[in-house]
Amino acid sequence: MAYFPPDLLKCVAFLGYKDQVGEFHFAGSAFWVSRAGPEDIKDEYRPAYLVTAAHVIDKIQTDGAGRRVWVRMNTKGSGQESVDTPLEGWRTHPDKNVDIAVLKIGIGGYDHAAWPLERCVIGDKLDTVETGDRKVELGDEICFAGLFHPHAGQQRNLPIVRVGTVAALREEPVTSRDGRPMDVYLVESRSIGGLSGSPVFVDIRTAKTTRPPTYGSMAGAYDPSSPGRFKLLGLVHGHFGDDILPDATADDGKEKVHINMGIAMVVPAEKIQEALAGYANQEEIEANDFRERKANVISVGDTTPQPNVTIGKTTFTNNQKE
Repeated sequence: MAYFPPDLLKCVAFLGYKDQVGEFHFAGSAFWVSRAGPEDIKDEYRPAYLVTAAHVIDKIQTDGAGRRVWVRMNTKGSGQESVDTPLEGWRTHPDKNVDIAVLKIGIGGYDHAAWPLERCVIGDKLDTVETGDRKVELGDEICFAGLFHPHAGQQRNLPIVRVGTVAALREEPVTSRDGRPMDVYLVESRSIGGLSGSPVFVDIRTAKTTRPPTYGSMAGAYDPSSPGRFKLLGLVHGHFGDDILPDATADDGKEKVHINMGIAMVVPAEKIQEALAGYANQEEIEANDFRERKANVISVGDTTPQPNVTIGKTTFTNNQKE
């Protein structure tokens, strides 16, 4: 992987909590996604969501005070600030074996953008049936960005980037540390705790270059400066190696040393779509309200409504913050 577009970092935020004395603690990573609204207003109404691993929210609920989840974001200037959100506002996937939590919240004036869910891997496919036939395969290159808590950044959030490869496909459920059967990819990459909830991208430009594509989004992904060469594969659940196992320790002559196995579990992006299904009624109401406001606008100059989130050319404003 020769290039990691800075735009990919724009969707990443950090999550934390405050303890009983008001001290802030980091808990994990999160990222924004957006999806198109109804066809007639799909370029104008794009609801935004913050996505993380459900166990990150569970930790905040257990260790934090006041039932608040703090979202640490970069400002448009040179700083960062934390915004508190109600714990009750976060929704989990209906299947408790899927480690996803989502919050419907816009980006507002912060220096962030949301990853469009149109550019996600669904059913292991790097292209749609109509535009190509490429699927995720063993050895495909992946990358993810998130919190490295020893160096989170003082003035700004500073996500770190890690790269790796797909090590195992979704052929059988993987047993998590708490005994749950999980539908996940396994990736070769040295995951750490703060990276839970990080977005994981697959580089579709380098995927299967031994047989170059001739059509579909794969064929158009050869601009090295474009984030269009990436698709969202999923999010980091966690890594193997938290328990001391015989093949996960090393003896340095003095004591046993814990070794991270280097394998991370990635929840598929399609599970994000499933987790957002519960917002359908709310979004229908918002879309109707948007149409009504648009119809009642008195044109003075350029009054074109702006989408609330995007990555790429369009600026974004907040119409969805709760």
